[in-house]
Amino acid sequence: LRPACLARHRLLQWRPAAGRTTFTASGEPSGLAEHDLQRVRNVMASALADSTTKTYGAGLLAFHAFCDERRLSEAQRAPASADVMQAFLASLAGMYAGTTLTNYFYGVRAWHLIHGLSWDMNEAATQTMFRAIERLAPASSRRKKRAPVTEEVISKIRQRLDTGQAMHAAVFACLT
Repeated sequence: LRPACLARHRLLQWRPAAGRTTFTASGEPSGLAEHDLQRVRNVMASALADSTTKTYGAGLLAFHAFCDERRLSEAQRAPASADVMQAFLASLAGMYAGTTLTNYFYGVRAWHLIHGLSWDMNEAATQTMFRAIERLAPASSRRKKRAPVTEEVISKIRQRLDTGQAMHAAVFACLT
């Protein structure tokens, strides 16, 4: 169910025990072949940027590590209940940045959706949990405020660039 692979491939390659099948809920053939279902998964996964799939894949690993530690069955992992997801977030609260844990949550959600599993979370409870994990995030996960880049600073940088060179021109374009 969970072969060794790069984080960016986990959403597709890690398969839940339940999920899209070639049979209907009543056990009848759906008329769809496995390649049709794989195409659905691939198309759905293409909605995510590569950097997002890496982050979400890391979250999926953390989720399964949490489930392994608690000996949760495959049926308890997927589809995951609101209680399991809140316990997962609560177990990591105070150790990671709030945005990291929010991304982990959405990674598990994306995995469910890609594989055709239901995702039934209490939105109000989820938002409350997101606020809580943000408040509990360690100070080390927050960047200190920095002085803004002023026109004067940009001007000084411009003086040191040769905009006749493509790289220098690109750097200057990014600054303006």
